[in-house]
Amino acid sequence: MRILDLLRTRRIAARSFLCCAAIAFQWASIPAASAVEVTGLSEDGDALRAYPVNGVPLLDSFLLQFSDNDDHNVQALTVWPGSPIPGSCLDCGQVTPGSIFLSLRDDDSREPFFFQVSHVDVPVGVRQRISAVCVVTCRLPLNKPARDSVFVLVGFSFNFMGVDHEIQRIGLWEENGEMVVHYRDETGDDQFRIDAEFVFLPPAMVPKRGNVSGIKASEAAAVTVNLGPVASGPTVIRGFDFVFRPELDFGVVHNEEIRKIGIRTPGNMIEVICADNENDLFDWGVDWGALKIPVLDPPRG
Repeated sequence: MRILDLLRTRRIAARSFLCCAAIAFQWASIPAASAVEVTGLSEDGDALRAYPVNGVPLLDSFLLQFSDNDDHNVQALTVWPGSPIPGSCLDCGQVTPGSIFLSLRDDDSREPFFFQVSHVDVPVGVRQRISAVCVVTCRLPLNKPARDSVFVLVGFSFNFMGVDHEIQRIGLWEENGEMVVHYRDETGDDQFRIDAEFVFLPPAMVPKRGNVSGIKASEAAAVTVNLGPVASGPTVIRGFDFVFRPELDFGVVHNEEIRKIGIRTPGNMIEVICADNENDLFDWGVDWGALKIPVLDPPRG
């Protein structure tokens, strides 16, 4: 399902590669999942922290925020838990299992930033990775194991191939067996690298799924999702889209700098956060899924 299509964007052929690693379990023997969370402050634009994951980490929430009160152009935006798949994202280095790499990078100044990220750790699923070089947007074919398999995000890294930029759109979701990616700057002609890890789960494991969206939000927005009459497991992120509304200053249109960006999924709520200093408006969408599996309390990182 398309999250938002508020902007007309051209589709550019991308150079991509796909790889995967399997963690196989018998469905009938799945125990309770666990959760893992890390909160802290980076010394510069990158952070590498311990992140004890025993199975497949499904993205539950993320918040990245520059620690000063200034707005910033953005070069890289990364949430990347360590993986059994060889290699890593473009600027992650070798992020080994048991750790997580985060970045909110402007230019060479590498400003400190606050981070709060959590995953639901489940013992079933086949992790896959895809990487591509795109311009503005691209659609990348995925290795979907079955037609009704449910796509859930594990990690992502958006990276402009050069200096930082004002941002117009950031988005990533699955649609009809393809990954749709947007990372548009103010000119719409610069290359970016996308790295993403994800998993396809059996539909019985994600019985409640949906999409929520809004327009003209300022700093943050929250909506209640219908999880049904029976209590379910945690809500995870299946895709997202942020579209920043351009401003008009003295007759000149310009796009957005960023102070903070994130998605949270507490209880039956979906919360989106995106702001600069002036709390300019943005449109947004989130694909979500509620797991049918109990979750243990997370260790704090």
